Amino acid sequence: MIRSVLLFFILLIVFLVSVVVMMPIGYPMRVAGLERAGLSYATAEGTLLSSRISGVEAAGQPLGDVVLELQPLSLFTGRLSYDVQWGGPSGRGVGEVSVGLNGELGLNGVNVEQNVAALEGLMNAVRDVGGTVRLRNGTFRFSQDQCQSGSADLRSDILTLAARPYGRNFGDIIGTVTCEDGAFVVDLESQSD
Repeated sequence: MIRSVLLFFILLIVFLVSVVVMMPIGYPMRVAGLERAGLSYATAEGTLLSSRISGVEAAGQPLGDVVLELQPLSLFTGRLSYDVQWGGPSGRGVGEVSVGLNGELGLNGVNVEQNVAALEGLMNAVRDVGGTVRLRNGTFRFSQDQCQSGSADLRSDILTLAARPYGRNFGDIIGTVTCEDGAFVVDLESQSD
């Protein structure tokens, strides 16, 4: 009798985990309210286990495609954690994204490379300079649409490229981005002779 009850509960747990993992990714994305955060996408294919989201835009900035791979052990920690790869004409990136039951969003090990020329909303003179902005080792926590904590290293060659036509020699812009009191604080510097 105890053996049958135990077997029933094991099968029930396996069934429920299978239903959750095989759920189409489109449903939780609609429920998550990404539009409020300024994110939109053209198509979402796959399941919670593995999916591809195409035509992603953030606040009108085209980003490209995002591939999500679930970390299965995260299901037992009360968080959904994904390995994420992003790529498009404007740049590329990798990292880990996790969502807690309380709605807290976490980013870990984020490395991003963004082409300056592909950024919407910049003056044409700045876009014409070109260059790249690189964010490395990013770790951030968000809750209720506010940054709670985090930091990342930033580096860009835009000042180096902008100074060349004028015979100037500037080094890369380097620094950090941190989260303080719900706001992002960016501290950058460059050196020149």
